[in-house]
Amino acid sequence: MGDAMIGEAVYMRATHPGSPFFVDSRSLMAHAEESWDPEPDCPIGWASNKSVVWTYMQPTACIMRTHGWKIHVTASLDNAQSVLEKVSKICISEHVMFKYLRDKQQYRSSNTKYAGRSSSGKFITIYPFSDEHLERLTLKLEEAIGGEPGPYILSDLRYNNGPIFFRYGAFVSIEMSDAEGEKISLIPDADGVLKEDICTSYSDTSNVLCW
Repeated sequence: MGDAMIGEAVYMRATHPGSPFFVDSRSLMAHAEESWDPEPDCPIGWASNKSVVWTYMQPTACIMRTHGWKIHVTASLDNAQSVLEKVSKICISEHVMFKYLRDKQQYRSSNTKYAGRSSSGKFITIYPFSDEHLERLTLKLEEAIGGEPGPYILSDLRYNNGPIFFRYGAFVSIEMSDAEGEKISLIPDADGVLKEDICTSYSDTSNVLCW
């Protein structure tokens, strides 16, 4: 039996019920309806939309930058509800767009060992409309949730002891196909030339614009 066949046999044993590596997908679906309770209120002048993964909250008159510093907030499952309530109140008072993982199942999925390392840990994303706004939001968030426990975001820069992180990247999706036909996200550099916005599993500030 060749090496490939041996590898396939080992793989099949690992995916069989009873193996410590086997997870029954039905056990994951049992948590699918665990919504945050309460969810952030959608005030007058705001819109709320849900995707499979995220809930988006945005002022209807919001004009969002195409790129810049995003704020990411992490949390543990134990404190996620409290962190969401505090952060959403700040975002609504500041009239700034944000999104959060739509339910506890999505939280679990984003923090498993199978989750992408460049996105793992990101519970809430906030889109400041200027660098000055970024600073003001950061100070308010630090006062409200500074030091709360949460996973480390490998792709980001951490502020103090967390759970506040920063990443410079695209706010609005600009996509094209590469030479292999794969979709890639683009971001303008300091000269306005579009380059790939690569979300790595480590902090990378090479895309940051210096004016």
